[in-house]
Amino acid sequence: MRVAIVGAGASGLQCAHSLLSSKAITPEQLTILEARDRIGGRVHTHEGYDLGAAWVHGTGADWGRRHNNHKNDYYHNNPMMKLLQKTTPVGALADQHHLRCVCNGNPWMRPQSVLHQASQIQLYQNGDPIDPADPVIPASLREHYTRLEQVTKYGNQLYAQGRGLETAHVSLQEALHQEGGPIQHSLTLFYQHLLECWYGAAASELQLCEFIDEQKDEDEEEHRGDGDDDHYQWDATYSPEGDFYGPHCTLQRGMISVLEPLLCDGVQERVRLEEPVIRLSHTENDTILLETQRGSLFEADCCVLTMPAGCLRDALQQGNFFTTPLSLEKQEAIEFLQMGTYKKVMMTFDHIFWPTEPAFLGMVRSLEASERSKNLGPSLLLDNLWASQGKPCIEAVLFGHDGTWATGKSDEVIRDAVLDFMEEAMGKSDLRSHCIDCHITRWEEDPYSRGAYSSMKLGCLLRHAEELRQPEWNGRLIFSGEATISEFEGSVHAALFSGMNAKDIVLRLLEREEGATPAKVADQPSNSSDPQILSIA
Repeated sequence: MRVAIVGAGASGLQCAHSLLSSKAITPEQLTILEARDRIGGRVHTHEGYDLGAAWVHGTGADWGRRHNNHKNDYYHNNPMMKLLQKTTPVGALADQHHLRCVCNGNPWMRPQSVLHQASQIQLYQNGDPIDPADPVIPASLREHYTRLEQVTKYGNQLYAQGRGLETAHVSLQEALHQEGGPIQHSLTLFYQHLLECWYGAAASELQLCEFIDEQKDEDEEEHRGDGDDDHYQWDATYSPEGDFYGPHCTLQRGMISVLEPLLCDGVQERVRLEEPVIRLSHTENDTILLETQRGSLFEADCCVLTMPAGCLRDALQQGNFFTTPLSLEKQEAIEFLQMGTYKKVMMTFDHIFWPTEPAFLGMVRSLEASERSKNLGPSLLLDNLWASQGKPCIEAVLFGHDGTWATGKSDEVIRDAVLDFMEEAMGKSDLRSHCIDCHITRWEEDPYSRGAYSSMKLGCLLRHAEELRQPEWNGRLIFSGEATISEFEGSVHAALFSGMNAKDIVLRLLEREEGATPAKVADQPSNSSDPQILSIA
């Protein structure tokens, strides 16, 4: 066998499809070993609901050019759109055929322009809805952006003093505490909550260096007017946050529709389900030996390992997965990975008691109430699935500290904590009797994911991000998956990009065996339209 791929998620399927499309190998020379009883990995569409990845985070530069409202190509086109185009009828547009446009930008990072100006969120506090015209909203947004501005200035000062390395070790929460000053509006914490949702981690887990961005400073100065009300509107300008230009959308048939084109050309027939790999070895013959839980043995010229970051760390720590040791540099890079918590609490009700049009509902309670409850924090974000999909369902998302609290708790305990929060914020009562169904995702407790998506721990440096995607074992063990694309980590498009990159490394290895000179991983992007990711944000 020429190539073994561990994992039939987005990265593994993209790598396999690209390899077979290149005609460098035949289907018979490829095997994909998948631990689960299904394909997709953390993409899991079940009965019309996306239990895992659900969003197309920006449709890309093509959309901007078509609508004549954007001149620049920010990064590259979203690879998800290219796949969706393959199953779009002739003459139709992929976004119109496959997508539901929810927001015309990133709602988590740009709440003023994307949520409030477009009336895409309804906020609640202390039992009542907050009027969209209430001055507390602009005041809280202004305070939120002022605090982030102070954090950015602090980070830039560290760099100017020759202390830039410290920004990888200082958390956003530490910087906010030191530079942001006391919070005047409780609603300000909700906007920080949105930011934490985008990163899938608490502010105490996020590196300060993630928020040092010269472009943000320029945008802020450009959009700040003489009036105080203009101060918070700098988020109206697009700036890349690991997403793409254009609307953020969900999919009409679910996220699995993005992966379906990758199953063509013989790929699906090469997937072996329920074959968890338990051991990898580099043999004396310079091949890779894979052993599965079923006792099967596979020998391949090279292996593409797409295990999620949490599973990769577990494999390293258990000590017997890699029977041939990895380099110390690789081990260190893996140790700096972490998996974010992101639980979806999907509650179906017997009637609609919430606004039908806004895409999101935001709940806020006092810090004192949060401390009394001893479960969830002071903010809660809800996706309104009635607005986007016509389903009488609200999806609460628990991440960061809330996600950590919920891990290991029963469905009933988690559901009741969310409903109690909603009753307190909305002024409702007895929501339990109207909640007729509840499903809670548990990626953190899944042995084949160990979390929702990856991020870098405090202290992670550029060299760790670069080392993570370097091959091992004479170039025959190739690491892939969303964690290896630091600029877009935690996304389906990162997984797809990583699969393209892995394909290139495999092809260079095969060329080497035929006498060609190998190239370093960082020297060649996947192709002229794919990103060459070489730095950590």
